[in-house]
Amino acid sequence: MKSFLLLASFFVFSSLMAAPCAVGFYNSTDGTDDVTPCLPCPLGKYADTPGSLSCTDCLPGTYAAFTGTETCTECPAGYYQDLSGQINCLQCEAGTMAPDSGSDVCIACPAGTNSVAAATGCNILNASDGSGCTAGRIGPMGRSSQHSSYDLLFLIAALAIAVSPLCYVYSRLSMQKRS
Repeated sequence: MKSFLLLASFFVFSSLMAAPCAVGFYNSTDGTDDVTPCLPCPLGKYADTPGSLSCTDCLPGTYAAFTGTETCTECPAGYYQDLSGQINCLQCEAGTMAPDSGSDVCIACPAGTNSVAAATGCNILNASDGSGCTAGRIGPMGRSSQHSSYDLLFLIAALAIAVSPLCYVYSRLSMQKRS
């Protein structure tokens, strides 16, 4: 009696009796073929029991990025997947969040808050200086998410340099009028 094992993606055959496919693999034939290989589950699908006849789509909120998967992987916090049978997760857009792993939807930030892309939570907007604004938006004090307090200092210094000659000219004119 001969027994042999081919690589994991193929059948296991021992003494003329086929063994069930391993987890992550399937064989949909009816058993009439003596040498039918077990096939790895394709991307986005899994088989969690030995001897599977087919693979199951990963549920929304999960994905399978490799063939021969035993279980699907949950999307990390900040990411989501709203479809079944997928190979990756999608990043939540700015202004939304996914606080937990396994999300199938991103949640909009509540009023008065905002977030960056792939956020796990929302930040309270600071109405006085515009901090917390998303890129491309500007707050009441002229601050956007792309600016820091150094930018404000630079703006003040540039304005002072630009106005200084005008102050000098004004003071000279005032002195000439007094003379």
